[in-house]
Amino acid sequence: MPDQDTQPINPDLHWLEQLPAGVILIVGERLRYANAEALRLIRAAALHEVLGRSVQDFIHPLDLARVLARIRRAERGEAGNPPTEFRVYACDGSLRVLAMTSTPLRLGDSWAALATFMDLSARAEMDARLRETDDNFQRMMNTMQDVFYRTDADGITRYVCPAVRNVLGYSAEEIVGLPAAMFYPDPVEREPLLAAIRRDGFVHDFPGRMRRKDGRIIDIAISTQILRDEQGNYAGVEGIWRDITERKRMERELARLDQRGSPPGFAGEAVEV
Repeated sequence: MPDQDTQPINPDLHWLEQLPAGVILIVGERLRYANAEALRLIRAAALHEVLGRSVQDFIHPLDLARVLARIRRAERGEAGNPPTEFRVYACDGSLRVLAMTSTPLRLGDSWAALATFMDLSARAEMDARLRETDDNFQRMMNTMQDVFYRTDADGITRYVCPAVRNVLGYSAEEIVGLPAAMFYPDPVEREPLLAAIRRDGFVHDFPGRMRRKDGRIIDIAISTQILRDEQGNYAGVEGIWRDITERKRMERELARLDQRGSPPGFAGEAVEV
């Protein structure tokens, strides 16, 4: 006696109604079937709202030619179409982004296109927000005078803004991928900075020095914070540093003058006129 577990089960059209993906049947570029998920995705209250309508009523004009070409290939009985993204207007007028794949289906003497699709609108909106955020970030980085940077847990520079060229003479591309310690006069000078960051989680106006591409040593002030991964482990640092060479030069000059004694008429000393 055959094992029941090995006996085939005849498919039931009702199964399509349970799928979490939209399924439609297109014959002659017109919708002849749509399952419950398809109706939900295109905001149709019932099947009669879409039955018999042309797909051209739904597809965004800029995507129409591409989608129709895929449907016609399927209706000619050609090989199935790989997934693609396109935009549709739902029954309520909202614009949705769908990912669809289709395959030819034999119906008597003719061919139809059996298609399945999923809603990517939320992902598309998220991608748009991410692009906007990235564009805003890049605009800010491109106009900064100070140098924003980020290093990983091994001290390798993973990002530095374009302003670094004005300060160190290197392009950002020359620095990314190299150890941050390479740009200190002596790599050990970076150790007190890392120790303070690991201890407190951040530093503000921490003094330091860096070597320019032309070999000149400059004074910098660093404000940075620790980065941690999802497990809370040390993952690097990010922050801003600025060139304070001129400020330091003035401070040293004032200190030199103070050691020599204030000149007449300076620091409140009375002068006869």
